[in-house]
Amino acid sequence: MEFNVSIEKKYFFGILGALFVLAGLFAVYAYGTNEPEVFGHSVGELDIKLDCAYAIRNAGEEPVITSGDANAIESIGIGGGFDEKWGLGCVNDYKKTGCYLADPTGSPADSDVISSDDGQGCLTDDEEYNASAGLSVVCCKIVAN
Repeated sequence: MEFNVSIEKKYFFGILGALFVLAGLFAVYAYGTNEPEVFGHSVGELDIKLDCAYAIRNAGEEPVITSGDANAIESIGIGGGFDEKWGLGCVNDYKKTGCYLADPTGSPADSDVISSDDGQGCLTDDEEYNASAGLSVVCCKIVAN
């Protein structure tokens, strides 16, 4: 008994592709990859928390850590000189998540605060220093429990 099947090349690859798609769908269903708690991790297993530090620095003063790890925040620059930058920065694996300027002379513009070259610092200049402005920074990192 002889069995011959004659399929054109383009139809062969189409059928082969469809079989691969069906095999892939079967594998996803069989291994439960469409349900994260079966294949991966539940939310409870991914027990992580955000560890944040908060600091304020007024012009001409040292920073005050209001909450969190004091080693997460550093003082940048002295301030007071013409166009001299001063502010606060995040260190030791902490990342800057917030930066705010408090200017007692009025409402400061967002352009009064810039990021440091590495993106982890909040800086301002002599105008805010002379206006007795204050800077605050929030530095956070993800930690596992």
